[in-house]
Amino acid sequence: SSGNAGSAARSGQGCVTFKNQVGIELNITWTRQSDNWNTTYTIAKGASGTRCLDPGSYTYTASTWDGRSINDSMQIAAGDNVNIDLNP
Repeated sequence: SSGNAGSAARSGQGCVTFKNQVGIELNITWTRQSDNWNTTYTIAKGASGTRCLDPGSYTYTASTWDGRSINDSMQIAAGDNVNIDLNP
């Protein structure tokens, strides 16, 4: 195991990769709508970060320390491999 929990897909999960192009560190929070399970992680400036999640309906927030944020919702299905570019 790489020790990077959540970045490698287990069977039946879908994965989402955020590419951070906003110029500063970015925090991502996922919340599963069915039970409010959530996880937060940080993506360094210019880096990409992947999380693999169990199928379901989720909301995510991408936020920066200077107060910028976006919120959206996404349906995750098994086998998904979604890329999202975050630009200023």
